[in-house]
Amino acid sequence: MSRTRISLDELKKRFETRSPDEMELNLINQFRPKGTPEYTANEILRIPFLASTNLLFGSLGVWTEKALETMVATYPGKDLMLNHAWDKTETTCGFIYDAELIVVPNPSKEAINRVIADSPNPAIDKEIIKKDGIIQVLCYAAVEASHPVVGEARFRRLADVSTGGVFYGDWICPLCNTSFDDPECPHYPPVGFFLWGEDEEKIAPYYIRDGQHVSVELSFVSEGNCIQAEMLCENLETLVLG
Repeated sequence: MSRTRISLDELKKRFETRSPDEMELNLINQFRPKGTPEYTANEILRIPFLASTNLLFGSLGVWTEKALETMVATYPGKDLMLNHAWDKTETTCGFIYDAELIVVPNPSKEAINRVIADSPNPAIDKEIIKKDGIIQVLCYAAVEASHPVVGEARFRRLADVSTGGVFYGDWICPLCNTSFDDPECPHYPPVGFFLWGEDEEKIAPYYIRDGQHVSVELSFVSEGNCIQAEMLCENLETLVLG
């Protein structure tokens, strides 16, 4: 059973077309420039993305549900762009008009095996899923139907994505359940060249990012840090709904 803002049937129906329905069009039009004509459904391509999860990044970190909630809350109205090029406005190709958290407390064995197939540490991901389930950030982007990125996305020359934002929070040690900055924690996060030569027992297997993530953009990239993050395709392979 999943926890979503809309029913699973409505969610699946939404994936059947890339044209926004009336409710979505109302959301999209909230972000049009003041005084300009309303967007119409034939002007807009709606692209759904699995933007992030609570599972291991390639860099051996994880988000807490709290951090993912703040990511979702701050995404509407933010840019869809290419390669996190914050200083190049010409790389912006659309905008996020809606986002939601999908929580699956007890995913099926098949779903678990599918989403951790490329995990940097499947055993840790299984522990996370057993404790918290699978938590996913779903974003919807509006792109002008005539924009060149539409063809790039249609033929999956663009597919993987990566979240971009500003994080205000802490890095938590999973062994001590406290900040790595706490003097009582003897461990190091598993990042950085400074760990060369350190006692392996002092290096935590992963780190937890807990706090506020203020979303700035979602980028098409060649390979994202979140293993599962991508534009949703026909088979919904990386998305878990139950």
